[in-house]
Amino acid sequence: MATGTEAIAFDVTKAAVSALVKPVLTLAFSGFKSLTQSAVASFGDRFSEYISQQAIRHSKLSTIVFGHQKSLEELYIPLTVVVASPAEPRDSREEVRIDRFQTAFLPAERRVLITDTAGMGKSTLSKFLFLQCLKSCYAIPVFVELRNLSEKNTITASIQRQLNNLPVTEDEPRFTRRQVEKLFSKGGLVFFFDGFDEIPFRDREAITKDLKDFVEKYPDNTYIITSRPETGLLAFPAFRHFNIRPLRKEESFELIRKYDLNGGRSEQLIQKLKGRDYAAVQEFLKNPLLTSLLYRSFEYKQNVPIKKHIFYRQVYDALFDWHDATKDGYNTREKRSGLDIDTFHRVLRVVGFVSVMKGEIEGSTDNVLGWIRKARTICVGAQFSESSFLDDLVRAVPIFAKEGEIYRWSHKSLAEYFAAQYICTEGKSQQASILGAFLSTGSIGRFSNVLDQVYDLDIAAFRQHLLLPTARAFSVFWNSTYQKPDPAISASAIAARKELLFDRQVALFPTEILNKGDFVGKVLPLLRQSDMSVLPPGDTSLGLYMYDAREDVVVGVGLGSYAVVLDILRSKKDPIVRRFPRESEARSNAHYRFPKISEPYLITDDPAAEYNKALNFGRFTNSLARFPHLHFVDSDQLLQFEASFRDIDRLSELADELIRPLGTPGRGN
Repeated sequence: MATGTEAIAFDVTKAAVSALVKPVLTLAFSGFKSLTQSAVASFGDRFSEYISQQAIRHSKLSTIVFGHQKSLEELYIPLTVVVASPAEPRDSREEVRIDRFQTAFLPAERRVLITDTAGMGKSTLSKFLFLQCLKSCYAIPVFVELRNLSEKNTITASIQRQLNNLPVTEDEPRFTRRQVEKLFSKGGLVFFFDGFDEIPFRDREAITKDLKDFVEKYPDNTYIITSRPETGLLAFPAFRHFNIRPLRKEESFELIRKYDLNGGRSEQLIQKLKGRDYAAVQEFLKNPLLTSLLYRSFEYKQNVPIKKHIFYRQVYDALFDWHDATKDGYNTREKRSGLDIDTFHRVLRVVGFVSVMKGEIEGSTDNVLGWIRKARTICVGAQFSESSFLDDLVRAVPIFAKEGEIYRWSHKSLAEYFAAQYICTEGKSQQASILGAFLSTGSIGRFSNVLDQVYDLDIAAFRQHLLLPTARAFSVFWNSTYQKPDPAISASAIAARKELLFDRQVALFPTEILNKGDFVGKVLPLLRQSDMSVLPPGDTSLGLYMYDAREDVVVGVGLGSYAVVLDILRSKKDPIVRRFPRESEARSNAHYRFPKISEPYLITDDPAAEYNKALNFGRFTNSLARFPHLHFVDSDQLLQFEASFRDIDRLSELADELIRPLGTPGRGN
């Protein structure tokens, strides 16, 4: 007999059985003359049980705050989705508050892509919508965690296997692939494909193709994909793109109160956060995960950290110490690995680095033990059993969660925190190679959360290995583009255009290309060209592609690795990145009206191009600046940085100054 959360999920599923599941199964299998009514009824019961198990599973959240699962209903605060495509300020975009099954969102939108940064609640939102879909009796929902798929374990094969793995008697029929496909082809189902960014790198291409083929093969269903921003998502141009609106302050406070069950500690924290001294923390309150970490940190040390990596360290310390202080059951025992808090952290740094570099946030027992084995090799002097460390990761210090035979990081951002820690500690001697590899790959965007923390942990390394190469590339770009402009164009206007387009390839194309699904075939080849004048010469890789509709024309933007570095600096409010063009250009609010076009073309520095003529030059720059991923840099500061970089010399001078009084080495004194 189910109780608590399970009872709620089971009751919802029972309602769905009578209203949704059996009629759909009966209709789908009506063409199978070989199936008896009892066989169809058996399939209906089995499919209902499958949905019931999914409902039970997704009605719970694994939260790092409590160290164990909690009811989604207890912790959920309504999130708001906003349309991501219009090139307008985020606050003015169309939005929908998801406090129930909103028909203005579903089924009004049949193809939905929800992307946002780490910790914004994408998976939580998917689970809530899944349960609300059942509760409202709108349609049968199916939840697919994309990280569990592979080239062989396709969407259809995975669902078929789960259906047939349910307990059945010997004489009950099993679902065949044809029967499962028939069920999908009838339409009316809602598929939640969660965590596109969590697909292992090795399987990304195969799963993307399988997902694209699945949506095209069964067009009469509703589909929702969640992910961090990823290049591979361009395979789904028919999906309408949404973001999750950052939490407002009162929403963050509501979440904090939920974590504390409306207790006194939450009110104490909220009063602190309202004070002027904590203005720097307000940015973190916009993110549900960071809000929960803030509460966990405050619960442990009664203070409020102001940087992300300090959040994670305090949460780690709290998990390690809090469990030691618990007086019942397993937690009265010492860690099975026998490691102290710092050595345990040291091992996790290596595990996190291996996990992030492999693009895997989960693995089988053997795989995860392999990560720990590598860490044991690196962490010289640390004596421990790999299996004991893995047991501690789940029980004593719950950084990982175990689901069946699979071990998984409690949250992907935890792996990224430990990876950043590794780069700035054990991996310090290899920083040039590691950070240089990030720059040279077309996938640097996948590591942006790691680099965000490297900036805070080791700004000297960030400046030397990321910012300096960026400044050097900008210097080349600055001196090689827009060399023969119309004389009537001011130097300030030319500077603004250069500041906007550095390491960003921009293409204009008609909306029909999106409607026909030709973005990948027609536009990407243009954006991937690295020898155009708007890009620095050399082996610059464009790794993140976005497009945005405006009027009758769509603007596509390809970001190079240097552009991603500058976006991180922008998020840090670093003065090298400016929000607006230089003052003389900012005064003009005039915008360029894009003409209708029939074929895509690239923006270049060709003086004969209509948008590069004096009448249109400044207006065209202003129009481009309204689009996401097109931001201004401060050319004066970047050029000065490249010309006067002396970080290494200054460090050497400091060391020489302090070593000199110690005397000449080798004299035995």
